[in-house]
Amino acid sequence: MIQRMLVFFVLAGMLVSCASVTPPTPPAATPGATRIPTIAPTASLTPAPTSDRTLERLAQTGGSINGITVMGDLAYVGLGPRVAVIDLRQPESPRLVSQSEPLPGLVSQLIQVSGGRAARLLVNAGKYLVLMDGSDPEAILPIRRLDLGGAITAMVWDERANILYAGGSIYQRPFSLGYTGFVSAVGLGPDDDLKVMSTVALPARVLSLALGQASLFAGAEGEESGLYHVRVSTPGSLSAPRRVIASTPEDPLQPTSMQVIGDRLYLGYRSIDAYDITNPDQPARAWRVYASIVVKSFQVAGEQVIAFGWTITNEFMLNTITPSEPIQGAPIGVISSVTAMHGTGFLVAYNDLEIHDAVDPQTPRLVGSFKAPVTHAIDAAAGDSAVFVVDNGTGASNSGAILRGFRLPDLEPLGQAPIEFPVGSGWYAYDGMALEGDRVYIAKADGVWAYAISGSEPTLLGKVALEDERFEAIAATRLDGKRLLLTAQSTEDHFITLKVYDLTDLQNPNRPGDPLTLDQGSGVQMVWNGAAIDLLLDRSYFSPESDRLYAITYENRALERKQSLEIPGYIEGMAAGEGFLLLTGIDESLSEAFVLVVESGPLKIASRTTLPEVGLGVAAVGDQARVVAGGGEAGAAQLLTLDVHDLADPRQVDALDIASSQNNAVPILATPSYVILANGSGGVEVLAFGR
Repeated sequence: MIQRMLVFFVLAGMLVSCASVTPPTPPAATPGATRIPTIAPTASLTPAPTSDRTLERLAQTGGSINGITVMGDLAYVGLGPRVAVIDLRQPESPRLVSQSEPLPGLVSQLIQVSGGRAARLLVNAGKYLVLMDGSDPEAILPIRRLDLGGAITAMVWDERANILYAGGSIYQRPFSLGYTGFVSAVGLGPDDDLKVMSTVALPARVLSLALGQASLFAGAEGEESGLYHVRVSTPGSLSAPRRVIASTPEDPLQPTSMQVIGDRLYLGYRSIDAYDITNPDQPARAWRVYASIVVKSFQVAGEQVIAFGWTITNEFMLNTITPSEPIQGAPIGVISSVTAMHGTGFLVAYNDLEIHDAVDPQTPRLVGSFKAPVTHAIDAAAGDSAVFVVDNGTGASNSGAILRGFRLPDLEPLGQAPIEFPVGSGWYAYDGMALEGDRVYIAKADGVWAYAISGSEPTLLGKVALEDERFEAIAATRLDGKRLLLTAQSTEDHFITLKVYDLTDLQNPNRPGDPLTLDQGSGVQMVWNGAAIDLLLDRSYFSPESDRLYAITYENRALERKQSLEIPGYIEGMAAGEGFLLLTGIDESLSEAFVLVVESGPLKIASRTTLPEVGLGVAAVGDQARVVAGGGEAGAAQLLTLDVHDLADPRQVDALDIASSQNNAVPILATPSYVILANGSGGVEVLAFGR
């Protein structure tokens, strides 16, 4: 699945580069927000028929920390789909005070606001803008929410007018067009009302916003990337955006962070630039100081600028910059950010929370950190009483991965073990995991490792001595008393070879029977159920218009190919039900996402149903299908439930807003009692049917 998603996004990027991007229809101005005593996820991408059985969230834990605002000695951060409050009084050991209930999207933008009543927060939750009551740090409660129609990716607050300016992205149809953007002005009334005052469209995704005098600046990425100026004739009234600095091959520009101080716009990307904006339609660069990183966020600390970002090798780091002239004054407006100052401390809320002592801004020193129980869940395997999660951590190239165990259904931590190979920015080299009895197997391109999970925490048993070839996928089962591991491996000429290993004696593995060679391909998904094996081969490099589905058996120590079926389009996910298979994908023109129901014997496509967004995960439970639709960088996703008892006519019966994984793949685990999501930056969730 991982290889397929990489192929899909490379192809989409190629198509974007040669297609004209047109501005989207702006999100409709909503007369007011919805008051919510509690946030209950609701269907929004696709209307769902009424059902007497709906999925209910039993537990959620972890997720990436992203975005921060500080009130006194408390940091309010986005933690997956929640807002978390962290006590900073002892920077060496920051303490979690509380966290909100899960919101209907990933939280990454937070601003303390002064309008209306005291102690209010405005946060994003995917495509929703949520007003939170922060008066009791031990009980952060949502008050209202507003659907802005696209993922919110940047915010700035005008405290003089009690107006929030929110920028975001909208995924276009066909999907090959990628993202366009928007900016909305949202007023906060004295009774905590939220109201869209105006909205304008941009031809590119919004990365950052900065407020000036009667001006708003937007940084955008994509084919139309650069700096845009939006005139604000009166507070909340937005004029059509005008690109005032275009990105060029000679001087690329994707403004990742900005702030206006006086008559200067300070802009971060590969450098810190200062622009004279006396004429905001013609910014004039006053100076530039190059950084050694791509600047995600920066703060002015006396005569220095402390910037946070990443290197070309994807290492996260700080960079202290001495500006060419003193920066005096305070920024106009309050900007959402992943960094903040707390006294002399420099805080970074990105994947985890880091606290740096910046008494000497030239040499900030890490003194403390706070991490979620799981930061980035990229895969999982579940039994009856526990789920085991591959946590990719911060995702930096110098970070490792951890195998974590959680009790079901409350997700209480059971223990952890380091994964023996680094995942980091090379997580695409991770090739899956398999659970069998009291063992978990984890595969990388050049090997498979075994872990024991019978105790209170996972324990590494060692690398399994298998024949060395490139591993594409693994599956495990117990058959006739034997502990078997099925591997899909790639030869030098890209043919896929299946092998079965008997790992009953882990120290002395043997391979009964001969390998089975399939066609050429670059990625494999497979499910092993008794003697039957269903395998999906990604053939995009060799047959651009179709993938191939195989029905294979393992009997009498022999693998046998029974049937294959060409599957048109680009398939993302596969799951096996009783007598049928589920496939999610996108068509050849990248214009329509779908779920296919395929009869198992013989293989035959029974139906094709359109999805609102690309299905990044799929599972079968009885006569129902679970599909994660949307996610990636879009910020908004849904867990859809479809009734497939009639294979020829699937019907949607439920939809639940969830956090975006930002992973482009969301493993869904289905046990007899629970549905479990390994939801990337959204952490781990356990759901079950309620009435």
